[in-house]
Amino acid sequence: MVSFYWAISSLSVATALGGYFTGPVIAAVLSIVLLGERARASTLLAVVLGFLGALFILRPDNSITYGSVFALLSGILSGFYLVLTRAASLSVRAEDNVLIQSIVGAALIAPIAAVNVPAVDLTILCLMVLMGVLSFAAHGLFLAAFRILDVGTLAPLAYLEIAIAALLGWAIFGDLPTILAWVGIVCVVTAGLLIAVTPAPSELTTGKMNVQSR
Repeated sequence: MVSFYWAISSLSVATALGGYFTGPVIAAVLSIVLLGERARASTLLAVVLGFLGALFILRPDNSITYGSVFALLSGILSGFYLVLTRAASLSVRAEDNVLIQSIVGAALIAPIAAVNVPAVDLTILCLMVLMGVLSFAAHGLFLAAFRILDVGTLAPLAYLEIAIAALLGWAIFGDLPTILAWVGIVCVVTAGLLIAVTPAPSELTTGKMNVQSR
């Protein structure tokens, strides 16, 4: 998340999210390499689209900026996070996984934050508290949705975040992604949706077994 925060300091929110959402595409590649999952045609197509989208986002104004680099770095790290979380979930309970991640994350970021402590006025403090409340509420609603809907239904909805971020970024900050950045965002969203709506091999096997049992 540190990379993402650095990215939005110089990019529009939607462009930064476009880089961040390359994470599922990176995770798809890593799951094949590290977890031995079977490569599917839809996955390979998604990887190509995600790579093209990353190129467009990385050079939104025909020049590489540190913001676009950090945006893509956040996506790469997110991809590793998704794969490692999936691997850990086989032997670690979900609540323990979240607790360990939170403690390690806080321990790693604390020294960086302590190096240069900025002056925080009441307005900034209120914004930080509001950010924490909204983040907590978003995670709570997301977990509640998982009790009602399956992953395949919820995953594509995550990409609405880019469209909403673009609208809020324009309304609050007056910034919008460039044309090339929009092309990259569309490529990344399409790649992510391809991965999200394609059932996993285990799901396909389960479905065939259910049909045969009938």
